[in-house]
Amino acid sequence: MRTRALIYACLFLGGLFFGREAFAQLPQQNGIPFRKPGSDSIKLVQILNAKTYHSQQIDSTTQLTTLVGDVRIRQEKTLIDCDSMVLNPTQNYIESFGHVHINDEDSTNIYSDYMKYEVDKKIVHFLKNVKLTDGKGVLTTEELQYDLNEKIGVYEHGGKIVNKGSILTSERGTYYEGTKDVLFEKKVVLRDPQYDLSTDSLLYNTSTQVSTFVTETFIMFKDSTRRTVHTRSGYYDLQNHKAEFGRRPIITDGSQRITGDSVRIDDSTGISTAVGKAVYTDTTEGVVLKADYMISNKKKNTFLATQKPLMIIRQDKDSLYITADTLMSARLIDRLAALRKLAIMDSLHKRYVDSLDKASADSLHRMATDKLNARDTLDVSSPDSTHPMVVKVRGDSLIARPDSLHIAKVPDTLAGKPIPDSLSQKHIPDTLSRQHLPDTLATAHPPTPPLNPKRLPPGGRPGLKPSGAPLPVPADSTKPTPPIQAARSSDPDHEKYTDTARSPITDSTLRYILAYHHVRIYSDSLQAVADSMYYSGQDSIFRLFYNPIAWGNGNYQITGDTMYVYTKNKKANRLYVFENAIAVNKVGARFFNQIKGTTINAYFKNGQVDYMRAKGNAESIYYVQDDYKAYTGVNKAHADIIDMIFGEKTDSGRELKKVIMRNDVEGSMIPFKKVNFDDMVLRGFKWLEARRPKSREDLFE
Repeated sequence: MRTRALIYACLFLGGLFFGREAFAQLPQQNGIPFRKPGSDSIKLVQILNAKTYHSQQIDSTTQLTTLVGDVRIRQEKTLIDCDSMVLNPTQNYIESFGHVHINDEDSTNIYSDYMKYEVDKKIVHFLKNVKLTDGKGVLTTEELQYDLNEKIGVYEHGGKIVNKGSILTSERGTYYEGTKDVLFEKKVVLRDPQYDLSTDSLLYNTSTQVSTFVTETFIMFKDSTRRTVHTRSGYYDLQNHKAEFGRRPIITDGSQRITGDSVRIDDSTGISTAVGKAVYTDTTEGVVLKADYMISNKKKNTFLATQKPLMIIRQDKDSLYITADTLMSARLIDRLAALRKLAIMDSLHKRYVDSLDKASADSLHRMATDKLNARDTLDVSSPDSTHPMVVKVRGDSLIARPDSLHIAKVPDTLAGKPIPDSLSQKHIPDTLSRQHLPDTLATAHPPTPPLNPKRLPPGGRPGLKPSGAPLPVPADSTKPTPPIQAARSSDPDHEKYTDTARSPITDSTLRYILAYHHVRIYSDSLQAVADSMYYSGQDSIFRLFYNPIAWGNGNYQITGDTMYVYTKNKKANRLYVFENAIAVNKVGARFFNQIKGTTINAYFKNGQVDYMRAKGNAESIYYVQDDYKAYTGVNKAHADIIDMIFGEKTDSGRELKKVIMRNDVEGSMIPFKKVNFDDMVLRGFKWLEARRPKSREDLFE
């Protein structure tokens, strides 16, 4: 190469000093013919400008033409500019030196220090300080081969593209001018103000700024979350901030990670969608969510999962598994804000409706009054009321009488006297006021339930507050005990059995979880089913709605209208059932210990029932055993409160040790030989073992 360059340099110098023809004598009309070997086709190269022209016959078949100074030639729609040039028609190539510039159809411009152009093939080789630009991005490299026919450029010794703040480098690259695509290969690195990318192969479009991934790729975003993406296929649209990743990408955002067969991200809206065996993991909360379809909103910090969703709440030895038709979660602080907004809207709506009702009532009142006081227009001829042509309205006799139905009428005995406070409107007791409601309603703790109790998702359910802490067992169980008052918001029992080691409600990390419908829960110590569920990170309570059923170790089953499962350190600590509550313990093939009440509180110890209280028209049936575990009879009882105390079994687990009844106790003991087992059931009894999920695999019926 150096020898050839030296020869050409000598030829250029010779042309400068010994050139015979002037530029006006150049063959610019017809051009210099380049004939393809073995073909009759001819390509003409027109010389448009040069300060010096020199032609030299090298041998019998080779003639070189040298152009020096502001050289410009044209071959079809391609313009070439340079400092000097050598044309070799015999071997079908052109060499250019110094400030080489090719303009291809006014779309692509290529610059370099040296160029060799194969005229018949229309392939150009560029060396040193090569720069290609298409008006969108700039490619720089030290060596480039460009095909003018296919509009394809290739570099194999390192290159860089700069496009609107993005810098992309690789060892090898292929540029497709028609589509504005560049295929980068080997040690590809993309630096962008919004993210960094590294891969072994990448397709990048300089016009749309879309990056397409065709092999394993790592992306790290430069926002505050420092989100990362591992993927092997997909694309990222930098202009529209949208991306799609395939072949099970892994997206990590702080302590959260999501994967699936494919994941779509829209950073403009904050919405991400994972499809096909999607898995969401939060290592901080110890939560794993699996589903075939999952959608999350980063800006609102929400997610929703459908198509066989499964949530796993990690625990040391007894993880909790939850399934439903739909699972969703969001920040608790956002939910409270939405509820406050809804309450304001309802209040404004009520005011508006009330104002309409009042206006309507006032209008009707005025119409009635006007009609009552009206006189017929014929009453103009005579004041005699007996005149046949005179109609004179007399006062209604009822008007003069005290109207016992008129709420504003004051009794005659009080006429002209001040109205006592007891009758003053401001002192009239408001029977609908919360402060005058019974405790069981005024202090209701659960949130408002959905309007449709059959299918709508839960938002809570009104009901009785958990009763007070279990009373100590008196020495003499026959003595009456005072009734337990409805718990209030400062209920120590509520605090005791609620996971209070939590952040305040203002903490933006607190979340709630909604599950609906066909909720199924499984852990080694507790299983449950319900139509819907609500869980709050503030108090760690699982609220189960619409005919929930729970099972515990030792063949325990509890049912009711609504059920609260209090947890502490992610383990069941207390179970509270209100309305139609009934607990059943199967102790034999046909033997069931049963307890029923308006409410039931069950307390756990090491995952097993330790104490149970039924309150409100409580009933019980339990099988009595002797010291040798032989059944001696059945006790049927009724009381206001019934307590069941459990203790350790000789082998393992816990068993019923004592039953205590309080207030209005009635009962009987039936000898075992006289027991009619078909009658040994309480109203509403159902043994629903078939619905119990017995393993993680049973969660999906």
